[in-house]
Amino acid sequence: MDAEDVLKLIKFTSTVATGVIAGGAIYINLAEHPARMQLDDVQSLHRQWRESFDRAKYLMAGTSLLPIAGGIAAFAIDQSKGKPWLITAGLMAFNMPYTALAMKSRVIDPIYDYEVAAKMDPGKVRDTVDKWNTFHKVRTIIDVSTLAWCVYNLVYN
Repeated sequence: MDAEDVLKLIKFTSTVATGVIAGGAIYINLAEHPARMQLDDVQSLHRQWRESFDRAKYLMAGTSLLPIAGGIAAFAIDQSKGKPWLITAGLMAFNMPYTALAMKSRVIDPIYDYEVAAKMDPGKVRDTVDKWNTFHKVRTIIDVSTLAWCVYNLVYN
C-alpha cells in the first residue's frame, strides 16, 4: 500500500467517523432530548439523561479519535493533501476542551451525581438538563460542519 492509498483510506475513514459523530449529535438534539423532556417524572428524566450521557461520551470521544489521528497522519504523509484533514482533526478535537471548559462546570457537574441531583429542586434539574442540550447544540453545529467539510474534501480534493 503506497502513500496515496493510505491517504485515500484516511480520508474515507475520517469522513465516515465524522458522519457517525454528526449523526449521533443530531439524533440527540432532534429526537432523544425532546423525548426525554416529555418525561413528567424528573428522576426518570435525570436517570435517562445520565445513562445516555455515560454511554455517548465513550462512543463519541472514541469515534472522534479516528478523524483526529487520521488528520494528523494525513498531514504527516503529505502536508499539501493532508491540510484539509488536519483541519478536520482540529475541528473534531474542539469538542473535548469545549465540553471540559464550557459544559462540565455549568451543566454536567451540577446534576451528574444521582444523590446531589435528588436533593435539588426538580425544576432546577429539568432546567439544567435542558440547558445541557443548548450547549450540546454547539457541538452538533461543529460536527455537522466538519462532516460537510470532509465530504467536500473527499469529493473535490
